[in-house]
Amino acid sequence: MKALQSSLARDVLADPRACEQLRHFLSTPAPAAGTRASAPGPVIELRSGGRTQRFKPVVVPKAR
Repeated sequence: MKALQSSLARDVLADPRACEQLRHFLSTPAPAAGTRASAPGPVIELRSGGRTQRFKPVVVPKAR
C-alpha cells in the first residue's frame, strides 16, 4: 500500500484526533450510489504547528 508510505499518511496516523476521524470514516458505510446526502462529507482535520489542514477522504476503486 503506497499511500501508507507518504508523509501525509504518517502525519494523519500520528495525530490522535485525525486518526480517530479516519477510523470513523472507514467504519461508516458509504451511501448508496445515486443518493445525495444533505450534509457535507466527512473531513479529516490535521493540526500541526498552529496550522489546521482539512482533507476530504474518498474511497477509490482498487488498482490492478
